[in-house]
Amino acid sequence: EAEKSRARFESNNKKLQSELEESNANCDKYKQIGNKTRDQAQTQLNKAKELVLATKKECANLKHTVKSLEETCKSNVEQLDAEKTAREAAEKENKSLKEQVDKQAEEMK
Repeated sequence: EAEKSRARFESNNKKLQSELEESNANCDKYKQIGNKTRDQAQTQLNKAKELVLATKKECANLKHTVKSLEETCKSNVEQLDAEKTAREAAEKENKSLKEQVDKQAEEMK
């Protein structure tokens, strides 16, 4: 009877030892999966941070470009206004000169 009990005990012990080894192997496997998942998540987080920084930089560049374009447009409008004023003055001068020429032509007749 003692021999049977001892054999059962050894059998159960081997079975438990096998289950422990399997559990340890699974634990290692899940640790590796967890580490890999953590590393992938960190990589994605780093990429996201880089994208945010690049987006902020691009936004700043675009704001600068918009400001520059606004200044260029304002300058162009001012230049067009000055040209319009100069053209109007020239047309007025031409009209005055034409009237003088016409008047002189009448006087010569």
